Amino acid sequence: VLHVLRDCPTARSIWDKIVSDEIFSSFYIGSLQEWITSNLQMHQTISLVGIDWSCLFKIIFWLIWKNLRQEEGFIAVGGLVQDQNSRWIMGFGRYLGNYTVTEAELWGIMDDLKLILDRRFERILIQIGSLELNSS
Repeated sequence: VLHVLRDCPTARSIWDKIVSDEIFSSFYIGSLQEWITSNLQMHQTISLVGIDWSCLFKIIFWLIWKNLRQEEGFIAVGGLVQDQNSRWIMGFGRYLGNYTVTEAELWGIMDDLKLILDRRFERILIQIGSLELNSS
């Protein structure tokens, strides 16, 4: 599990792009539990994106896990809500099971809309990352 989420070339290329210089030397060490715990307890704002490291770590961790699950034929959806200045407000993630990419994207949009309606946001813009859905 640690190999897939942290050490394999695909995961490492993602982490290498976002791990700050201050924590880089200690990021790739430790057991799975030590690695997760230390990153979830680190409360350092990443200046590049203006978000707390533990929040960013959770989002990237989930996206790597989601993509792993997707390759196995199972789908999970996730997303985040940002304000007009691209500051993180909240995120979500949910395991769906065996769906198509289009169905998963639509479930993600529905989950986004539920969160937005619950919080009574007035103006929204929904962006998706699926080429399959964008071209439909």
